Amino acid sequence: MVPRRRIKLMAAATFLLLLGASGRSELVDYPDGYRRWTHIESAVNGPAYGRYEGMYNIYANAKALRGYRSGHFPDGAMIVFDLHQARTKSDVTQSAERKFIDVMQKDARRFQSTNGWGYEEFAGGDRNNRVIPPDAMTRCSSCHTAKQSADSVITQFQD
Repeated sequence: MVPRRRIKLMAAATFLLLLGASGRSELVDYPDGYRRWTHIESAVNGPAYGRYEGMYNIYANAKALRGYRSGHFPDGAMIVFDLHQARTKSDVTQSAERKFIDVMQKDARRFQSTNGWGYEEFAGGDRNNRVIPPDAMTRCSSCHTAKQSADSVITQFQD
C-alpha cells in the first residue's frame, strides 16, 4: 500500500506538470455570460484578415465599460472578441458557426509581463478548449502595446 503522503505528493506533481504543459501559469478566466455584456462593436473582416476573417462582435463587462469611458481599465475588466464564419445569401451577410472567442482580462498582478492584460482564445467558444499557443501572451501583447495610450485596448466605444 502506498503511503498517503506519497499519494498527495504524486497528485501535486501531476497538477504542476499539467499546469506547466500549457506553457504558462497565468490562465485567463472564461467569460461566463459575455453575450449579456455591453456590445462595443461589430464588423465583417474579409480574406485579407486571415484567420480573423468573418463576422465579429466585441463585448465588455461593466469594469471594461468603465475603462472605455475613462481610458484606464481597472483590474477585473474583460473584453471578448467573438468571431463567427460569415455567410452571404441574397445580399445579406449573417453570422454562422462560431470560430473562436478571444478574451482580454485585466489583472496587473497576474499579468505583469504583458502590461497587466492576459490573453486567451477558446475554440468554438468552448470553455474547455483553450487553443492559444504558449507564446501568444507576448505575441498578443506586442500588437496591443501599440495602443498603450488607450491602455492596450484597440477598440473604442461610442455611446
